[in-house]
Amino acid sequence: VDVMPGGAAANVAVWARRLGANVTLVGKIGDDTLGTLMHTHLQGEGVGHHVITVPAGLSTRVGILVSADGEHSFVIDHTKVLLFSANGIRGNVWKDFQAMRVALAAVAQQLRGDKLWLIALGENATPEQMGTATITYRPYERNQDTVAQYYRAADVYVHAARADTFPNTVMEALACGTPVVATAVGGIPEQLDDGLSGFCVAAGDPGAMAEAIARVLSDDALRSSLSV
Repeated sequence: VDVMPGGAAANVAVWARRLGANVTLVGKIGDDTLGTLMHTHLQGEGVGHHVITVPAGLSTRVGILVSADGEHSFVIDHTKVLLFSANGIRGNVWKDFQAMRVALAAVAQQLRGDKLWLIALGENATPEQMGTATITYRPYERNQDTVAQYYRAADVYVHAARADTFPNTVMEALACGTPVVATAVGGIPEQLDDGLSGFCVAAGDPGAMAEAIARVLSDDALRSSLSV
């Protein structure tokens, strides 16, 4: 059973009781929040259960690339680089690119001395200019080595989502040593140690997202500590 935290866990427990089923819960990598939540609901419904935790699938090649020379090799000096990745950036109903755009504009206002470059990976479109911020669209990329270079080039990976499960993009960014700012939906709070490897913000709150992004981009020491 693979479920998202919250109401879905309670629903699984109720249906298991109604069906008279024993449950083996296979959970993904992270802390034990999901496993504890499911245990509580299943125990409350009197359902026999067993919890197994297994790692999510993630290529180790991505993490290896973080040690390669030439970090930020294709980035213009004095430019802060943000990365946002989704299959179909603007039309993806599960992601929130509009909130990302609003947040980017707010960050540009806060960091007037810096140029911002948002790489929107997952769609081919005409570049946009928003004051000192540039949005460059790149088509969906399947080559993992190329994707890893995008992660390595970014000062922060931003994952703006309305709903999600346990996105590999967040884990890949962390594996490449790139700090993450993401909306706290689905399993993302289990992926991120808030304040240690990045920051979780409320979904649909571009102001909070902008504040977290600006904090990462404006503090070199913080950004370095988040990249460990």
